[in-house]
Amino acid sequence: MAFALVALLMALQDNVPPPEAQIEKAIKAGSEALLARTPGVMSGEHAAHYGEGYEYDALVLYTLIHSGVSLQEETMKRLVAKVESAPFVRTYQIALTAAALAAIDPWKHQGRLAQCAQYLADWQCDNGQWSYGDRHEPEAKPTQGGKSTIAKIQIKRLKKLGPLVGDNSNSQYAALGLKACSSGGCDIDPAILNKAMEWWEKSQQKDGGWSYDTKGAYDKGMGTYGSMTAGAVSSLIMLKQLKRSDPKNAPSVLRGLTWLAENFTVEKNPESPPGLEDWRYYYLYAMERTGDLYPTEKFGKRAWYAIGAAHLIKTQRKDGMWMATNNRLMVADTCFALLFLQRVARRPPVATGGKTPEAPPAEK
Repeated sequence: MAFALVALLMALQDNVPPPEAQIEKAIKAGSEALLARTPGVMSGEHAAHYGEGYEYDALVLYTLIHSGVSLQEETMKRLVAKVESAPFVRTYQIALTAAALAAIDPWKHQGRLAQCAQYLADWQCDNGQWSYGDRHEPEAKPTQGGKSTIAKIQIKRLKKLGPLVGDNSNSQYAALGLKACSSGGCDIDPAILNKAMEWWEKSQQKDGGWSYDTKGAYDKGMGTYGSMTAGAVSSLIMLKQLKRSDPKNAPSVLRGLTWLAENFTVEKNPESPPGLEDWRYYYLYAMERTGDLYPTEKFGKRAWYAIGAAHLIKTQRKDGMWMATNNRLMVADTCFALLFLQRVARRPPVATGGKTPEAPPAEK
C-alpha cells in the first residue's frame, strides 16, 4: 500500500512542470550561449554535410526567434540578412529558412517563402519523400505588397529534381517547411501533399512506429524508433491540416501516438539502433511538434512537456548549451532543446512583440 502511494506521488510530481522562472532561466542561458557563438562558421566535411552551414544559420535564427530575442539585436540582424540572402542548397536549410521567416512575418517574406515552397515542390522524390536536395534557385515569384492586397501564390511542381526515394528525416522537415510557407499565402498543390501523406501512411509499421526508410520501403535493419515516429506523426498532422483535413481521428496518427505513449522516455531516443540513442534532443523537438500540433498534453499518462522540461533543465551545461555525445552537434542539440522548452503552445513563435501576425483579408 505504501509503495503504491509513493509511486502515485512520484507520478503526480512527474506530471508537474518545473517553475516558470526555471524554464525562463534555462531559455535565457541557452539563447545567450547561441548568440555568443558566430553562426555559420563551419569547415571541411562538416560544412559539406550541413549544407555549408546555411541550415545551421536558419536553425539558430528560428530558435532565437522562438526565444524572444529582439530582431534589433546585432547578431540577429546579421543572421536575418544571411538567411534571407543564402543560396538554396539543402532541404533542411530551406525548411528551416521558411520556418524562421514565417515566424518573423510570413506576409512580409511571402516572396522568399514562395521560393522555399517551390524548392520543396521540385525536390519531392517520386515516392513522396524528400532527400537532402542540392543547389537549386527557384525563380522568384512577385507579390502584391500590402496586407490588404496580397494574394495567394500557387505552388506546383515545375521541375523533377528529386530522386526516386529519400529519407524520413528530410521528409519531416519538408513538411514543417511547407506548413510555414502556407502561413504566408503559398497554396501548395494537393498532389504534392497527397503523395507525401501516402508515403507516411504506407511506411507505418505494424507496431505503429516509423523508421528512417532510405530505400522506399521499411528498413528491417533500423527498426522503428522515437525521433522518426514523432516526426512522422507531426508530419501527417501538418499535411492533413494543409489539406483542411482533421487529423484527430486518423488511424495512422492514433497508432503513432500509441507507439509514443508505449515507448515514452526523455532520457534517450527510444528504441533507436546503436549510434542513434543520443539523438535525444532531435527526438524531443519532434515530440514537441507532435504534442502541440495534435494537440495533447500527455502521451498515455505521461505529461511530456513537464517531464521533458525537467530533464532539460537538469542536463543543461554550465555554459548554457546542451550536448549528447557528439561535439559537432552541440549547436543543433541546443537549438532542439530550446525549441522544446519554448514550445509553440506556450510562447507564440513570433519575433515582433510576441503577437501572431495578422492574416490578410480573405479573398472575395
